[in-house]
Amino acid sequence: MKKLVLALTAALAATLVAALPAPTSAREGSPEDVVAVIAPGRFDTVRIGDTLESAAESGYFALDVKTSCGTREIWPVKAWRRSIDVYPGYDETAGQVAMIGAFDDRVRTAKGIRVGSTLDDLRAAYGDRLLGPRTNDYGQWGYFLRVQRRWLGFGLDADAADGRPSGDAEIVLMEITKGRRPGLLRDGC
Repeated sequence: MKKLVLALTAALAATLVAALPAPTSAREGSPEDVVAVIAPGRFDTVRIGDTLESAAESGYFALDVKTSCGTREIWPVKAWRRSIDVYPGYDETAGQVAMIGAFDDRVRTAKGIRVGSTLDDLRAAYGDRLLGPRTNDYGQWGYFLRVQRRWLGFGLDADAADGRPSGDAEIVLMEITKGRRPGLLRDGC
C-alpha cells in the first residue's frame, strides 16, 4: 500500500512539473501562470493558525466545499485542487488552518526548491539548517526546516527499506505545520 501511495504521488508530481514564470498572486493570471511561495508555517499569504475565513480570502481556498469525501470546512479552489491540500485544526485549533500540503512545482520556496527538486538541491539550498532524515509512518524519507514553532517538510520518493536516501531522490510533497513536525503522509480521504 505504501509503495502504491508513493508511486501515485510521484506520478502526479511528474505530470505537473513544468517551467513557470515569476511569482504572481493567486488572483492574477491563469492558474498555470501562478507560482506560490512556501516557507515554514506559511503558504503565500496564508499562515498556519490563520482563521479558515482569512485563508479563504487568499483566493487559494474556499469554505464548505463538497468533495467525493464529503463536505470539507476548507478546501482548495478548483484551479489548485491538484496542487495543494489544506486541513483545519480541531479542539483548541478548530476554525484555524492546521496544515497545508503541496505536490506541484508551482509551489516553491524562496530558494527555488519545489516538487521535483532533488535531495542534493535541497542540501545545497539549506545546508545545515536541514533537519533529518526522518521516516514517515509509511517508511519514506523526509527532511525539515524549522523556524521557531513553524515547520516545512519535504517528503522524498525514497523508501527507508532501501537504505538512506541518495542525492538524486526527488521531493514529491512539501507540507507546512506549526507546533508539530509535518507527518508527510497522504492516504485516501
